[in-house]
Amino acid sequence: MNSARHELVIMVVEDHNFQRKALMHQIRGLGYGNLLEAQDGEEALTQCQHHQVDILFCDLRMPGMDGLTLQKKLLELGSDLPVVIMTGHGDVDSAREAFRALAVDFLEKPLDEARLLGAISEAFARQRKTADAALNRDQIQRLL
Repeated sequence: MNSARHELVIMVVEDHNFQRKALMHQIRGLGYGNLLEAQDGEEALTQCQHHQVDILFCDLRMPGMDGLTLQKKLLELGSDLPVVIMTGHGDVDSAREAFRALAVDFLEKPLDEARLLGAISEAFARQRKTADAALNRDQIQRLL
């Protein structure tokens, strides 16, 4: 199994316990074992402050802080965490808003395994690109 899959930390934010556990099981089946879970946006923000998170899968509609609000809050805090929005109730306006806030993808439930794997791959590629850019900036600063 790819060692990157062992290191990648994926957080699933979903208010419905059964759906959260089912998605985590599906992600584990794809070879990704480092998973965190949160039942709402507030809990996810707290966990992101205390744990390494590489990709965030977030439900669109949740009580309290919904997925789009969480995504925007992360951006306001300066986070470049790749976010994938999931929904069973999507619409064009929500998708547009998610992509404007730099979502990796906007997936409809139930999640198709191929699209799920594609979203993880894209999110991981973005995360690596951001990390590489930060490393390059640090190297340039040291040289200056």
